[in-house]
Amino acid sequence: MSLTSSLYGQTNRGLHYSAQSTITNKSRLKLLHKREEILQEIFSAVREPSTPLYKTTGYVQFLESVLTESFLYLMEADVIICSRKSDVDVVNQAAQSAAKAFKEISGRDIEYEVDGSIADDACVWFLFSVKSLPVLMVYLCSGAKEV
Repeated sequence: MSLTSSLYGQTNRGLHYSAQSTITNKSRLKLLHKREEILQEIFSAVREPSTPLYKTTGYVQFLESVLTESFLYLMEADVIICSRKSDVDVVNQAAQSAAKAFKEISGRDIEYEVDGSIADDACVWFLFSVKSLPVLMVYLCSGAKEV
């Protein structure tokens, strides 16, 4: 094998690996670009939801879950739930189911009162107040905080 053919073979191999690397990098860039597009779509959907949560079909189930969790967290016999004025009927319905779930899980009864004292344009879904203790749980649009 001559020196020229040996160099020529190494050059071809080098070009082959270089071309393969370029193709691999282009496909990685396409994949990263597609991921970025999907993430941007998700972020924009989260920032500006097309349908607010309270207008979705899962709102009652969401309320039932949050109310049950809150009842279990508080473990009190008598609770006041302050909700948005427009949600009083839905919160009553969800609280009834949550009270049954609370009874099944804890074996304890719970009395609740739903008060529609929160303005409809507020960024608060509902508040919990315990009659026997100065505890207040606030459920904001982004989650729950104990005050």
